[in-house]
Amino acid sequence: MSSSYIETTEALEDFCKKIDNSPFITIDTEFLRERTYYAKLALIQIASSEVCVCIDPLSGISLDALKPVFQNSQITKVMHACSQDLEILFQLFGELPQPIFDTQIASAILGYGAQISYAQLVDTVLDLKIDKTQTRTDWTKRPLSNKQIEYAENDVKYLAQIYPIMLDTLEKSGKSDWLMDDFLSLADPEKYIVKTEDSWRRVKGNNKLNKNRLIFLKMLASWREKAAMKEDKPRKHILQDDALITIARIKPDKVDKLHGFRELNESKIRKYESEIMSCIKVASKVPESEWPSLPRPVLQDSNQEALTDAIMAIVKLCAHRHNLSPTILANRKDIEKLVSGNMDIPVMKGWRKRHVGDVLSDFLAGKECLHVQEGKLMALPDKPL
Repeated sequence: MSSSYIETTEALEDFCKKIDNSPFITIDTEFLRERTYYAKLALIQIASSEVCVCIDPLSGISLDALKPVFQNSQITKVMHACSQDLEILFQLFGELPQPIFDTQIASAILGYGAQISYAQLVDTVLDLKIDKTQTRTDWTKRPLSNKQIEYAENDVKYLAQIYPIMLDTLEKSGKSDWLMDDFLSLADPEKYIVKTEDSWRRVKGNNKLNKNRLIFLKMLASWREKAAMKEDKPRKHILQDDALITIARIKPDKVDKLHGFRELNESKIRKYESEIMSCIKVASKVPESEWPSLPRPVLQDSNQEALTDAIMAIVKLCAHRHNLSPTILANRKDIEKLVSGNMDIPVMKGWRKRHVGDVLSDFLAGKECLHVQEGKLMALPDKPL
């Protein structure tokens, strides 16, 4: 496989022409976001079965030639644990690559393990140990060393070898269509559009507030998100989570009531006090019918706990039958929701429903019965789950 480092628009256009008929390409990105709100893209790596390149977006080149490649439905875009990469590409192009194949998700249904790292995947499939010493490198510094470039190339070069193996294994095991729903979900732009009005849900400690304080947290968190975007700083550089919680709890009606709290950085409070007080003023006028609320925790009686235990056993047995990790199917919180009548959980959708969820529905409807035969957990009519 040939490789090159692309720093000019002309070189990128030539490369895109070369891969235009490829059945797949592998993609990865290198970026920094420790000191900013938006990730700073520093490198794009792409490989086909024949060529591997590192594209330098910091060189001033136009990346427009990549857009038709990323939108070519005849080229599968292969990535590993791709959520952050997709977020960056969506930020860059305003649209997502199509179609997508995530090797981390595929690994879970092939029995390689849930949440497997890229290095572990390369070791498992190709029996190769790859160097990960550049994981924390500063990718924005130029020039990049040969070791850095080699590290970056490895993130797509070996993926180009792994993907055909995975595809063949999926087809032979009859699982090639299982992942379509998962991959379509990954490519949903709604996942990457920031809804500032929902930012309060990610604030640590929001469960400590009463309902009549959550509306203040909602307004404050929404303002902080917008401020972080505008200033291109991490949220915590505007105000820490515990500061938002404290302000929502005291809901000050005067500016001087914002001062004197350990959780509140005085310089930041002085900088943003007018915006904070504006949030408090707006929140205080929101009618109770529009106050946000957190979902109530599922409280189970002894019978529901026993039923949850039984269903978890079925999930584990189904996972074993299909050589899956049980965690990719359902966790205990999911099953607690199911027992309480909530069907809006992953195991009751898509391929999970067809292969596992329907079994759980039959069990809850009394159509399946667990029993033990020769030391094995069975379901009538006498068949292993």
